[in-house]
Amino acid sequence: MWPNHAYRDEQAAHNLRWWQQYTGDKVAYRAANAHTAVAPDVDFYVDGTLAASWASVGSYLERWYGAEYESVGVTFNAGSYYDRVVRDLPAAAPQWVRESPPRRALPSASSPLLKSA
Repeated sequence: MWPNHAYRDEQAAHNLRWWQQYTGDKVAYRAANAHTAVAPDVDFYVDGTLAASWASVGSYLERWYGAEYESVGVTFNAGSYYDRVVRDLPAAAPQWVRESPPRRALPSASSPLLKSA
């Protein structure tokens, strides 16, 4: 049984927005790429079977903050993750690290996400 990522991500997004509005401080949110990405329909498969589907935190933040929200993804060539058992991940596709990702400007200093108190 997978955790309820839909509830987790929606609540995390609301908490992040509340914290930024409450403090007026800069906000950096660090989580797995599936949560930070601007992805309103994340589908997560285990052994070829759909295990979970949800709207990511990043999709909420992008909806609220537009281009001022930036997700920075991190990846590795190979590895594993823990889901009550250790599951090995396949190596990245050969072209994965050879292709340059699209480039976008980082948020401006006046962004609500980067506003200093």
